[in-house]
Amino acid sequence: MFVVERCRYYLVTHAASLFSVVVRGAGISSEEKLFDFVFQELKEKFSEAGCDNMFERIAVAGSEEIVLSNTANRKIIGSMNDMIQCLQVIRDDTAVSVHEMSAFINRTPFTYINGNSPFKFIKDADNSLK
Repeated sequence: MFVVERCRYYLVTHAASLFSVVVRGAGISSEEKLFDFVFQELKEKFSEAGCDNMFERIAVAGSEEIVLSNTANRKIIGSMNDMIQCLQVIRDDTAVSVHEMSAFINRTPFTYINGNSPFKFIKDADNSLK
């Protein structure tokens, strides 16, 4: 969770790929509501990437196993902190939606995934499974 201009946002990241979505905190009063918003945003982002099959494999098939947790992997935490800092800067500079925020961080290259963007990483993974 992070705050920009007094608005609460959640950053949800797939640890292996750093593929992430941002959802606005307004109206989220439970984990179930958070998951509803996250799945809606994930489905849209995977569809935009042309990876509907990957959404089915990662999000839908594993939905019973998804838990909210912190990670002990400092590289993932560092990448997520970098994402939040970038999102705070672009959000302060312009009026961007959560959809644009998610798209921005998924196009950003990260060292943790060998200089790839999460979008490219997930697209390559989807292609290798076809």
